[in-house]
Amino acid sequence: MKPKYLLPAIFSFILIILLPLLLYNKGSGTSEPNTTLSPSLTFINPHYNRNASVAMGVSDDGSVVVGFSVNANGVNATDPSTKTDNWETERGFIWTSSSGAKDLGSLGLERTRANAVSGDGKVVVGYYYTGSYSWRAFRWSADSGMKDLGTLGIDWVDAFDVSKDGSVIVGYSYAPGNYYWWTVYGFRWTKQTGMVKLDTLPGYRFAGATGVSEDGTKIAGIAPKDAAPEWHITQAVIWTSSGIRGLGSISNWYSQAFGISADGSTVIGILQNGTWPDPYQYPYRSFIWQEDKGMREIGTLGGDRTWVFHAVTRYGTEVFGASQNSNGEWRALVWSENEGIRDLNLIYKDIIPSGWVLRAVNDCSPDGRFLVGMAEGPSGVIRAFLLDRKVTAPTQTPKPKILSIRDVPNDQGGKVLIRWLASSLDTNVNKLTHYTIWRAIPQPQTKFNQPNKSYRTRKFNGITYFWENIGSQPAHKLQYYAFTAQTLYDSMSTTDGKHYFFISAHTDDPNVFYDSDVDSGYSVDNLAPLPPRRFVGRYENGAVLLTWDHNSETDLRSYLIYRSDKPGIDIYKTGPIATTRDSFYIDRSFPTSGRIYYTVAAQDIHDNISSNNSEVEIIITSVSYENETPKSFILYQNYPNPFNPATKIEFEIPERTQVKLIIHDALGHEIKVLLDKDLEPGRYKVDFIADNLPSGIYLYTLKTPKYTKTNKMLLIK
Repeated sequence: MKPKYLLPAIFSFILIILLPLLLYNKGSGTSEPNTTLSPSLTFINPHYNRNASVAMGVSDDGSVVVGFSVNANGVNATDPSTKTDNWETERGFIWTSSSGAKDLGSLGLERTRANAVSGDGKVVVGYYYTGSYSWRAFRWSADSGMKDLGTLGIDWVDAFDVSKDGSVIVGYSYAPGNYYWWTVYGFRWTKQTGMVKLDTLPGYRFAGATGVSEDGTKIAGIAPKDAAPEWHITQAVIWTSSGIRGLGSISNWYSQAFGISADGSTVIGILQNGTWPDPYQYPYRSFIWQEDKGMREIGTLGGDRTWVFHAVTRYGTEVFGASQNSNGEWRALVWSENEGIRDLNLIYKDIIPSGWVLRAVNDCSPDGRFLVGMAEGPSGVIRAFLLDRKVTAPTQTPKPKILSIRDVPNDQGGKVLIRWLASSLDTNVNKLTHYTIWRAIPQPQTKFNQPNKSYRTRKFNGITYFWENIGSQPAHKLQYYAFTAQTLYDSMSTTDGKHYFFISAHTDDPNVFYDSDVDSGYSVDNLAPLPPRRFVGRYENGAVLLTWDHNSETDLRSYLIYRSDKPGIDIYKTGPIATTRDSFYIDRSFPTSGRIYYTVAAQDIHDNISSNNSEVEIIITSVSYENETPKSFILYQNYPNPFNPATKIEFEIPERTQVKLIIHDALGHEIKVLLDKDLEPGRYKVDFIADNLPSGIYLYTLKTPKYTKTNKMLLIK
């Protein structure tokens, strides 16, 4: 079922697909729900003389819910052609169990919308309508009321999400132009900086921010390729302290991120492969992205559309949203790693009143206990709901439960973050004293001679492993714990890097402890090398010589050389023409004339590729051949370099002359004279073999009566 009216922006997707489908009555009659229907399910009545309500955000403890009320009278929700545009009647609310729904007010006309609430329940963000097809973002608190967040200089601004303490707000600012032609910029707002524009991906024009981690350091969003007709070409992105990163996609679908977990480890969103001008008339799916597992599709409840918004738990263990079933009906969903996608209406059928359906979940508390969204009742009544899942919250037993083992992002590898659910005995630190973390030792590496280490054996999958105690965590009566564990090796193309761990809960009796089940994870070096510095090039005597400074990273594998006949080389879409371990490259296979462009990137042993921070433009007027007379003296860098044990030294002379080529050690002592004779003008290559020399830095010098030049080379054995 496709809505009749589309707002001209990808980031208003929740307005144009799912909400309009539900926010209209099926007839003139109404049937009001019981607002205290059960201790686990609460319906939130509309306010401000409106007759429908939708919940968009919930605080961490479930005590505060925000959303909006809207008028939706007498329009058939199953027939989009009869719908009238009632979005002008939106009015934002904040709800608490003690006072019900309270109006947030407005800074402009009546129309407002609350999109999110901070984890502590003190700050609400959203937008207010100013008229003339324009709206602005707001920040609301009980102390200061509604305040405008400013603008990036274009027409529309919408605040989409807020950090736990309300200090960081993210969203987008965009101008619609002619319906689908629009400009959009993502922003990050704080009191200290105001509204700051976020960068976009190389090769993309725009960006929009849609979700933020609870500490405000990680932001999820969308990068559109361009304005129409390419505005549907998008990629999900994440901003961190290291900059923006594209999250890729699945198959030929375009990705759009709409939410991020509280800890910033998990991003959720949708996948679509439609085309302009209406990509959402086509099927679309939802995805979950995690650093250690990449992007995966969530699936559907039987139909061809699935939608997820902000609802993902702190560590990404559960995702909530909406999906069409085989009959095309929208149903609220929950997805988890172990159980896949499920219909919340079936899970909670005993507490959902007859005639009511939970249509969508828009937000959840970080622990997954509280869910908010929209429900549809008899005669098409639409109500916001708050579902308290306390009856199905994670069950604690004396054994701890590992929730996830994930790579620590943005590092050089060697570490994973282990998160676990506390033991049910973790209520008295005098009884349950601490937790220990154990890592399996690969059988060939089993050692027991390291000081201050303890070991034990335990069988897993029919194999007896030796286990090493790698750390401990004092009990502190918390529900969740985390520990950063060292790994012995990283996941690479040659090994999956899998490590096994378990957690042990220790009581005050040394002989009484409780072991978790074994779980596995792996670390990844996901920190790319720095881009090569001082990249320069020149065209001489029929060849292009490119040089740059050596990188300092110890895990560097090679340099990648890229060439194009157009500037702005996209190294992520263009394959390299060559790879080298040297800090130079000589290209002799280029076009015969015209302008050519080069760039270089560094690649480490884990296949991380640096950015390319500069390009070299070379103008070819004609091709010079090997037999042409050089026009100047040139001593090239040896290649390969570093070398073991052989390398080549190349030079050019423009006239007949006496030539001497000498090898010295780093102190200047002469090691060997490779050449000492008269030579005709031309280009020469001389082999140097260092079989009997130790590793180290050596010098080679070209001497003529008119020219002397010395270069360094590195021998590594």
